[in-house]
Amino acid sequence: MRALFALAAVTLGLTLQAAVGPEKAIVVIGAHADDLESLAGASVAKYIARGYKGIFAVLTTHRAGAPLTPGKLEGDPLEAIQLHSEAAIAAARRYRATPVFFNLHPTRIRHGRSFAFTGSPWWSRFMPPGTWDISAAPARRPVVNAVAALLVEHNPELVLTHGIGEGDIEHHSGADIVYRAWTEARRRGARLGQLWFRSKDSSGMLSEASFRRFFEPARVTDDFFALADAREPEIEQQDRRFGPQWETALAPPFTYRSSRSQPVVMAVGAHCDDIEVQTGGTLVNLLRQGWKGLYVVTTNNTAGNYLRGGEGSTFPVDGLETIQVRQEEGRRAAAMFGLEPHYLNLHELVFYLGRQQITMEDEEWGLYDPPGNGPVTSSPEGKGLELMTALLEQHEPDLVIAHLLSDKPEHGQSGDLVYRAFKQATARGARLGQLWMPVGRFLPYFQRVRLHPDISIDVTEDNRLNWEALQHHVSQNAAGMIGMKPQPGKKRYEHFIIIVDNTGHR
Repeated sequence: MRALFALAAVTLGLTLQAAVGPEKAIVVIGAHADDLESLAGASVAKYIARGYKGIFAVLTTHRAGAPLTPGKLEGDPLEAIQLHSEAAIAAARRYRATPVFFNLHPTRIRHGRSFAFTGSPWWSRFMPPGTWDISAAPARRPVVNAVAALLVEHNPELVLTHGIGEGDIEHHSGADIVYRAWTEARRRGARLGQLWFRSKDSSGMLSEASFRRFFEPARVTDDFFALADAREPEIEQQDRRFGPQWETALAPPFTYRSSRSQPVVMAVGAHCDDIEVQTGGTLVNLLRQGWKGLYVVTTNNTAGNYLRGGEGSTFPVDGLETIQVRQEEGRRAAAMFGLEPHYLNLHELVFYLGRQQITMEDEEWGLYDPPGNGPVTSSPEGKGLELMTALLEQHEPDLVIAHLLSDKPEHGQSGDLVYRAFKQATARGARLGQLWMPVGRFLPYFQRVRLHPDISIDVTEDNRLNWEALQHHVSQNAAGMIGMKPQPGKKRYEHFIIIVDNTGHR
């Protein structure tokens, strides 16, 4: 009888659960504990009042640089981590939500009276608690998988996070992580609703109306854009382009009036080959018109070089050798344009020590101390922002072309770095013209909106020289990039959006 009663109770429970349906959830993911309420506190309160389960997820161990108490110096990082966790738990309790922690490193941490940042030699000696640096985490599958697992577990109807292009590099990186995790969770079959990105910012690329306009069709409230919706069918790879991308002009042709007798164009790529792949035809076009050109590569190119063995096997090449190989390829490619490359030598997110992959967060990184000038981000902990700003101040280009926030973290971070350096150099009095970013290839974050370019450049006549330059990147299997190869009788265009336009001030 007791067994029958238990079975009846279980059956009743299942019946009631089936009648009520699965519990609805709202998930808020912030970079820091104090982001949760400012990010979406009001939204969480509204949904929880309607019976939703609330989840507050915090990505970093703490916010570096903030005093533990007002008016005092920041204390020991271990104490800061503890107080950060307590603050997150208290915020979650106020909203009757569940706190979740991912324990990523902030981009820096207090070390005595100074700061240590990820990738610096003394970081590995200190080895603070945490897993991965948040600015590198979008490239770390374990991080993306962990956040995706949270979404798979709770199947949230709504996920809220920071905006892509926010001024705080940790907020921007957090949004990047969440987008990739949301996409992965959907791939795994999670029953998701929408992903909302914060729409307001005061200092990053998101603050530019020229960039924010593309998200406006996805605006759902005064504070958020719905950047992804699982109820809509996934966009096929070929539909993420501008129709016949390479054969149709989608915007007016480029015209530019400069007070200089020889205007200057600066093309910036994250790696040696990115300029040829994304904007090489335009660079050749402008050089042919008499412009002066600058060929700039942000990273030290410690990864991406493989030896190919039998039966399709590959073997990574040591980091120092990769630097030499890829930078020599870059010099030969730039020489095809009559240019000499400028290397900022910012750290890639990984390098290979022999056959072993070393990430910036590993202890071996600091022990080996690979060549480089700090992480390839605009974080003030590295030298990247000042190096890029100085180069802009020195040459004062009429036109700068850099990556749009895109699929590879080094690409997006390089674009963000150039944007911030462009703004900083302008504020210091440098006479800069326009900042362009290419569109037309697959771009994450834009699956619900359509980027219409501001400029279309006919590069049909210029692509042959660009193709020949690309072939010098032997380590990248450039010969296999058939889509870049000139096609007889076919037009080819490169498309761009204008992010910043200072030409009215020149």
